[in-house]
Amino acid sequence: MCGRCVVDISEQQFAEIFPGAVLSPELGDSSWNLAPTQHLPILVMSHKQPGQRRVELARWSLTPPWSPTLQTSFPTFNARAETAATKATWQDPLRSRRCVVIMNGFYEWSGSQGKRIPHYIQAPHQPMLVAGLYGWWRDPEAEGPDAWHLTAAVLTDEAEGPVSALHDRMPVFIEEAHIDAWIDPANPGAGSLLEMVREGGRRIARQLRIDEVAPLKGDGPHLTDPV
Repeated sequence: MCGRCVVDISEQQFAEIFPGAVLSPELGDSSWNLAPTQHLPILVMSHKQPGQRRVELARWSLTPPWSPTLQTSFPTFNARAETAATKATWQDPLRSRRCVVIMNGFYEWSGSQGKRIPHYIQAPHQPMLVAGLYGWWRDPEAEGPDAWHLTAAVLTDEAEGPVSALHDRMPVFIEEAHIDAWIDPANPGAGSLLEMVREGGRRIARQLRIDEVAPLKGDGPHLTDPV
């Protein structure tokens, strides 16, 4: 999965999609060309208040707590589902800090390096919900609430369905029936839960809509218009 997505969801839409969830007051900004290290919305379940769901903004690139800086020396905006349980960066988040990344769709490219053609990919129902991992990173040089940064990564899998013609990877799409089990920190993430979510993601992948779009320049809803 390439690192560009669309987030255009109002506060009212968040409330309708996730009834009863606590919404961050920072939600609301839209982007049709959102890149890693920018912020995107995620759904999590509170560790302190079991059962309480929250929609928060997270920096799109998970920073492990042992990293000396917020910016890691290797890309962490995507995590491979096949190896997440065995990699140091992803093991702890997969165990108890799983989230749903909320977007409208994402871009993928086809063609040679000299002529890359962008495509906009949407799920059959809006918004597109993707399994993710999150964590908190503390800035050792800061104090108070500003020292803490919420960061997240998109879980990816081998591509299936229409997207496989463009790329060998895709996000792990998550079915609505699996959301609460996935974000519940009391559930172990590896094993049967992960496999259940991956299988559901493959079902969604077979229904994706893909449109060729113009080269991505700037930002705005026109970027998703088919050409």
